[in-house]
Amino acid sequence: ARIIGEVVPMRDAPLVEMRTKIGGRRIVQMPYGRELPRIC
Repeated sequence: ARIIGEVVPMRDAPLVEMRTKIGGRRIVQMPYGRELPRIC
């Protein structure tokens, strides 16, 4: 098992932020269409 994220207090709207290898931050969009589990 491995820790892949953390839960932090919610701001205005719920969102998922991803940190890149070089230290940037990206917002992960909600999936369109069928909602399948994100198992990569």
